[in-house]
Amino acid sequence: MIILDDESEAPPAPRTFHFDDRKVSLVLKPAGLADRVRARRLGVRAMVEAGNDQDVGGVAYSVSLIAHAVTAWDGVGDAKGKPIKPTPALVEKLLVKRQDIFDELDREYVLPFLQQAAEKNVSSVSPTGPSATAAKRTARRAAKPAQNARNGSTPRKPPKASRSGK
Repeated sequence: MIILDDESEAPPAPRTFHFDDRKVSLVLKPAGLADRVRARRLGVRAMVEAGNDQDVGGVAYSVSLIAHAVTAWDGVGDAKGKPIKPTPALVEKLLVKRQDIFDELDREYVLPFLQQAAEKNVSSVSPTGPSATAAKRTARRAAKPAQNARNGSTPRKPPKASRSGK
């Protein structure tokens, strides 16, 4: 059953990520449906423009999702060292300039959304997916193999004659 009681669930809280021994921090809001759709559209467009290069599409998806999720930051400023407010374009510049920040946000912010989406799109656990676990065997092995089923047009074999001569 799907329960649509919005009052019982608190909205997810923004997450803060710290870099450079806490001198730089970014606050990211949880990605909503519109954010993920926008990121997917941009990722597909970038992938097609790059000759179906999935890596390019993946990076474009991540950059878009992160760039539109940053709501605040500390320790980031303009050329004069004056603090500036984050915009998607400025966040993209930061991600290009600082690969370490991109890598951590990709791993800690984007990847969980992708794993959650992969879990929702299947009816059972994938044997090689992110939630793969060893299944516990519940049945014992058969003592002897089962006989093949008869085909409707195949007559039964007569019983074997006994060797005792009777």
